[in-house]
Order: sequence, then structure tokens, then C-alpha cells
Amino acid sequence: MIKLLLTTSFPPYRGGISHYLYTIFKEYKFNNELVIITQTPLFTQPEEDLTIFKNIIRSKNLPLEGKLHRFDFYLKILKFYFKNRGKIDYIYTESLIPTTIFSFLYKIFYPKTKIVCFTYGSEVNIYDPYIKRKFRFVNLLKKFLLSRVDRIITISSYTEKILKSITKKDVYIISPRYYGERFEEKEHKKKEKIILISVAQLTPRKGQQYVLKALNSIKDDLDFLYYIVGNGSYRENLEKLIKKYKLDGKVLIKTGLKNSEVFQLYKESDIFVLPVFYHRGDFEGFGIVYLEAGAFKLPVIATGSGGSKDILIDGFNSILVKEKDYKTLKDAILTLSSDKIKREILGENGYKMSFYKKGDTSLLTF
Repeated sequence: MIKLLLTTSFPPYRGGISHYLYTIFKEYKFNNELVIITQTPLFTQPEEDLTIFKNIIRSKNLPLEGKLHRFDFYLKILKFYFKNRGKIDYIYTESLIPTTIFSFLYKIFYPKTKIVCFTYGSEVNIYDPYIKRKFRFVNLLKKFLLSRVDRIITISSYTEKILKSITKKDVYIISPRYYGERFEEKEHKKKEKIILISVAQLTPRKGQQYVLKALNSIKDDLDFLYYIVGNGSYRENLEKLIKKYKLDGKVLIKTGLKNSEVFQLYKESDIFVLPVFYHRGDFEGFGIVYLEAGAFKLPVIATGSGGSKDILIDGFNSILVKEKDYKTLKDAILTLSSDKIKREILGENGYKMSFYKKGDTSLLTF
């Protein structure tokens, strides 16, 4: 029988969902039966080992590329359904909309097929006042889908709590894993500057703007360099803030980097900072990037917002600050910048935490 994964995002695309599904199904014991249909084309040479997956069917178009960017993806799903009538026993869906909807097109005709839905964050936060007001019909559809799937998999205790308020179905946690490069020993080079790094999408919710505000308030007291790594629509806003605060040369925005290039910046850095916050129903479902920073023995400055509380412990591997508060952020930056021993202790503990796992792929079959 065939196990089918439907996902809009998969390597070589770099992103949280793509990384999560790759690492989870890398552990999957039925890989010889697994077929992956993804909207992500092979637009560049993947850094991940994809040879373990014997059958990947890819769309021609990248997600959000053109008005009909998903048409080819949907067509490939329907063709596969028709060709493999009655042969699929599990369909794994990357999201409620659109892939879970498409899974039911098959289940209508073959009701014994089991649907396992993955959930990550804000897409299930249907009771938030802003989301309720703006997406009423979509919320009703999501609630209906959650009540009809055979199993729900989520990534953190925070998202588990939200899901249990929506559906009576059992919810299981399989946390994201970090399997990337690790940095065993820090190179103790004498540096004149403290180097900070953020790795995330460039969106308001990730909080890079508050890091800039904090750095502006201490730019005369601390010699620093700040790497903002990521892609996104908020880049122009961040560039305006860099000019406003006269931080040119002290803050560098790096976009379109390969994993190996990101890893090199981690190796150069002293502090990882990403003060995410809850914004209009959108939140941090887990925060795999905090495990990634820990793998390079970097102390973390964060808020502990959303699902990141599963892996961030104040005073153990991180300093947790208030959301949207540049003053506590400033204090945390100054504390770690002036205390090398504290940086090393938090970094060592972060390295231990980077092996964090909860749940396993045995939950994917039942």
C-alpha cells in the first residue's frame, strides 16, 4: 500500500515546515512505501539528503509564484489519486488548507484511507478575536476538518492546548528535530566586537525591529555587529529603521543564504537574539531555530512566546525578556556582552537542549 505525503513546502526550500517534514519522514520506517507530492520544485541543489525518499513528485511552480501557482500541484494530486485508486492507506497532510481538503477528495471514495493532519501554529488559532472576526467561514471549515481527520499531529504543548480547545479528538505531539551541522568547540579568537545574529523570516512578529531599537540605545556603549538573516516582506521596514537609527555598517541584512552560509555566520557569532511576539492571532508554534542556535553553542535572548517555552528555559539556555520591550532586551544584550562565562554556560546548555525530541514516527501509523 501507498503512504502519501501532500505538502506545499519541502527541501530544497528552506523554512520551518519544510525542515520539520523532512526530519520527521527521514525517521519514517515506511519510506519504501512513501510518495511525496510537493509544490516545491527542484529550483536549486538541495543540501539535504533526499535519496532516502524514493518517489518525490514535484510541481513546476514555487509557492506564491503567479496567480495560478497551485494549479499544477493540485493537478498532480488528482492524477495520482486516479492512477492509484484504492491503493493509498495513509494520506499525510501538511496543513488544514489546502492539503487536508484534497485528502478528503480521496477518502470520499475510499473511506478506509486514514488522514493524518499536521498542525504548527496560527492556522489553528481560530478563537483569537482578530482571527474570528476576519476569517469566520475559514474557521468553521477548519473546525470541521479537524473533527473529521483520523489523527492530529502537532509540534508543541502550546499548540496542543489550542487544539484541545477546538476538537475532542486526541492530539499527539511530534516535536521538530534538529539534524543539521553542529559546532563542537568555539574558536576563542580575540574579537573587538560582540556579534549578534537573528535567523528568521523578515516579518513584524519575529521582533527584529525591537532588537534594532535596543541596539540604538546602546550603540555608544557597545561595539557590536548584528546579522539579520532571512527573507521576507518586512526587509524594507528594517532597512528604514537601520538608517533612522544610524546603524549602517553595524547591522547587516543577509538574504538568500544557503544552509552552509548560515552555519558559518553562527560560528562567527556570540549571541542569538530573536524576541518573537504574539501578533493578531499569529504566534511561534515551536521555534526550531532556537535548537539550531543551541547546536552552535550560542546563548539565546528570546521571549519564550508560544511553543518556544518547550525548549527555552530562562537562566538555563536563554535569557527571556518581555514581548515588545526594547528596554529588557537592551539589558539582556548588555548582560551577555559583558559576561563571557555566562555566555558559555548558556551556550553549553543550549547545545544539550538542541537534541530535544518529543514523540516519534510510530504515531504516524495506527
